[in-house]
Amino acid sequence: MARGRVSNGTLFKRGDIWYLEYFTNGKRHKQSLGTSDERIAKQKQEDIINPLRLHRKADRLTQIVHSFEDIQAEIKRIDEASKPLLSLRGAWDSYMKSESRKDSGSRTLKDYEGYWNAFVRWMESEHQDITALNDITPKMAVEFIAWLKAKGQSGGSINKKIGFCKLLFNTLEEEEFVTGNPFKSQKVKRQKNLQNHRKDIPIDKLMELCEHAQGEWKTLFFCGIYTGQRLGDCCLLEWDSIDLRKGFISLVPRKLASRTNKPIDIPIHSSFRILLEQTPRQARLGYLMPGLAEAYSRNPPQVVQRIQAMFATCGISTHKRGTGGKTGKRAVLEYGFHSLRHSYCTIMAEADIPFSTIQAVVGHSTASMVLRYTHVGRTSLQRAINALPSIGGDTNPEAQKTFQLKVRLQSLLDSATADQLEQALKILESGKDASGTGLDKSEATHDIPLLPS
Repeated sequence: MARGRVSNGTLFKRGDIWYLEYFTNGKRHKQSLGTSDERIAKQKQEDIINPLRLHRKADRLTQIVHSFEDIQAEIKRIDEASKPLLSLRGAWDSYMKSESRKDSGSRTLKDYEGYWNAFVRWMESEHQDITALNDITPKMAVEFIAWLKAKGQSGGSINKKIGFCKLLFNTLEEEEFVTGNPFKSQKVKRQKNLQNHRKDIPIDKLMELCEHAQGEWKTLFFCGIYTGQRLGDCCLLEWDSIDLRKGFISLVPRKLASRTNKPIDIPIHSSFRILLEQTPRQARLGYLMPGLAEAYSRNPPQVVQRIQAMFATCGISTHKRGTGGKTGKRAVLEYGFHSLRHSYCTIMAEADIPFSTIQAVVGHSTASMVLRYTHVGRTSLQRAINALPSIGGDTNPEAQKTFQLKVRLQSLLDSATADQLEQALKILESGKDASGTGLDKSEATHDIPLLPS
């Protein structure tokens, strides 16, 4: 309650005792100060009157603040009334222009745009009269989720869509384009029994896939089988990342690119090397598979569909039995390009390759795990790759043997002393062994006793 004017008060004496008379809000007060000393009486007067004055000032300041807030609210109301409402279709552009939006890669932004467009299309179908972002209600958000569930989408897929819708509203709310977030409390529980679990592809089916595929598709399958990388990393692999002389591919998986710049080293298997060497030196520029790189960059799902069609041709059913199609249940993917990655790891594990080596070759999904395995040497990685079988009917056995001998020689050279290297170089250059017997240069690379075994 606001206080009225506070008087300074008047001191007066009755007998030996001093009294104080003062007014607040027009009401008179009299109070004994309990002292006969005038100096003490004046001090007590200040102790009583000063707090009353401060309370009065505080009340006046509070009134001023409230008046200021009322003025601000009125200005905001007038400003919002004069500002055109943000439309559903215009929300994406406003999000992209927002300075407060989170940093995201191009692939993530493309996914975000797809999530938002799905919601906009649903709104235009179910609520044609709603065109402004501010008119969307929590009830509509719940209806959208129910529609996604009815379509058979998994909890994870639904959460991605509503998660971005929530992010968009939060971002635009900070920019004062919208008030409130209808998706704020929306979340769908994951259904574990409907999650996709890729399975390994048997060796005979891998061979059939490679024999059936032609051109860049054959290269793509070889890349997946012998590097264990994801589809996007294989499609967008560049010649600059491939060192045929050293026998390694070095790349930063796209999934890790936002967290680390550290590349993973993947030894080139002899079967894959033979296929790579079929490309003339002068043509080893840009993307390894330029046609697939362009197709994947433009429309990844189209590439996936083509791969699944090839799987079906080879008798590999991509979806779990009893799901998808006319069953009315969401299709659960069991076999796909990612299965090559599973097969890659399984074959190595069955060959007793250490877990740390497998992780280092494949590239783990978190940057911290990649750093954990940085102690793995290239020799260990090469042994891991050699555990993979040779797949593909057109590989040259002699070329494979030569490549394996070169790998063995490289391993020996890595641990040789300067004197041993000098002697080995003389043998290779002269084409003769230590006893002077003539040797063909290719034979001289098979075994060099001067190097440690």
